[in-house]
Amino acid sequence: FDKSVASTASFGGTGQVSSTELQMVKTAGVLQFGNTLASDISLKGMDRTSYSESLVLVKATGSISFDTGATIIAKALDARAKTDITLSADLTVLAGYAYFLADSDSDASGSFIVAASKTFTVSSPGVSVRIMAADISLDSTCVLALSSSSLSLVSTASRGFHLGGASAGGTFVELDATEAARITTTGTWTVQSPAITVLSIVAADTHSAPIELNARSSGGHIDFAAASTFYSLNATAAAGISVAADIGTTTGQLSLDGNYDMVGDDTTSLFPSVALSAGSNLLLHTRASGYVAVSGSGSWSAAGDVLLGSGVRVSGSGSTLAIGADSDGSGSGSLTFASTSNITVVSSTYSQISFKYSDVQWSSGFTLSASNADVIFDKSVASTASFGGTGQVS
Repeated sequence: FDKSVASTASFGGTGQVSSTELQMVKTAGVLQFGNTLASDISLKGMDRTSYSESLVLVKATGSISFDTGATIIAKALDARAKTDITLSADLTVLAGYAYFLADSDSDASGSFIVAASKTFTVSSPGVSVRIMAADISLDSTCVLALSSSSLSLVSTASRGFHLGGASAGGTFVELDATEAARITTTGTWTVQSPAITVLSIVAADTHSAPIELNARSSGGHIDFAAASTFYSLNATAAAGISVAADIGTTTGQLSLDGNYDMVGDDTTSLFPSVALSAGSNLLLHTRASGYVAVSGSGSWSAAGDVLLGSGVRVSGSGSTLAIGADSDGSGSGSLTFASTSNITVVSSTYSQISFKYSDVQWSSGFTLSASNADVIFDKSVASTASFGGTGQVS
């Protein structure tokens, strides 16, 4: 369906193509509302539960609004607008994916908006939900109930993305902690942008969903600006990760790689006194490219293994770096360092490097060059230790 001239269009309810008229339409193919001439499109409520179209596609040269009455889509939904996509009425997708693209012309003008007390539901487990927009606005009383869908949140127009903290506004996509808490899914969240800033957020804000931060495009970077915890976290960037505050995971792995594209020598930079703590394994630059830069004191701990793939450069005066596997004392957790992961202390006044472990697995070629710092080995739990020969530290 499209207009004969550039103008607004409405579907469902008492719209130009009413619910009664839409009941006359049956297809196993795509049911499309708008194409090249429908500007602002209003979906005024429809129930497609008993219909078999494979996809409902909505294409507007202006905005899209779901309003007036609830809309139920039987299978998949794909909505694309040059400006805003607004859910001012309940929307349910029963058995397929849901894709939303606001700002389809990528001019940084187009938000995904869910109004007060409205619910967006994806019923089918394991499908994908993708929201691409120049901004996201979720009312504090709305609900996005996504079952076990994987969720992708993608910035348009090369905009940055701020996750967590309080609402501040600016020329970036913002999903503050309160908005994040409106979304429930047991699937993985992926936040994708060339510039991601993580403000204060805790695992409960994302209902303990696994989180991926993707700044893999050329020049992409990630900044952790405030202490945050996640269920699990995989953060990858093409041109660096800066960690200015503690990062932890409650259950899953914590993985950081600031040189994901393996071009150049980009870093994951850890500021003074930063602590990394993983509920399972801690992985740093396991693609063996770039390096980890430690400024001042720091601590790395993992309930499981600490896996290090690229070099570490340590600087600071009178500072200490503590690296510990098996932090939960279960007796299982190794320090697994690749041959490419040399640790080098570049400050002659650095004080101490310490290791705690259940086991040590250092590949041939790995070197710890500690300058004048003390080096301390200890077990993660009270137990025997062996050094040299075929010992635990051979």
